[in-house]
Amino acid sequence: HSFLRRLQLAVSSAAQVREALEDGDAPQVQAALEAAEREGVSDCILKLAVSQAGYHVASAREQHAAWAREAQERVARLMDAQEDGSQQYCQDRLAEVRARLQERQLAHRRCAEKVLSARLGDSDIALLFLTFGAWSSLASL
Repeated sequence: HSFLRRLQLAVSSAAQVREALEDGDAPQVQAALEAAEREGVSDCILKLAVSQAGYHVASAREQHAAWAREAQERVARLMDAQEDGSQQYCQDRLAEVRARLQERQLAHRRCAEKVLSARLGDSDIALLFLTFGAWSSLASL
């Protein structure tokens, strides 16, 4: 009979302590603990409280570890995206520079053809030379 009474007191006191803790009412927590001590069940409540606190600490650690893993994965993805974007920008700029270089080469070639054409006049050999030179330069692109 006394075991059931102690168990009932322990459960009741634990409920009062828990309610006071959840409400954040420090004086009520202290009063509930003092009442549990007067009834002789404070040791049981403290053991339960330590056990419960250990569970909450373990849970918080697991949540923190999961959050840290997720944050690390997000940062890695962002860094990869930044690197990919930077590489794409460099590739785009390189393509633009190559296109401008090709345009300038073509413009210089045309200018040289005009000069040679004017120097050589209507010579068939000069025309053949120019045609072969143009074909050779186009084939090398």
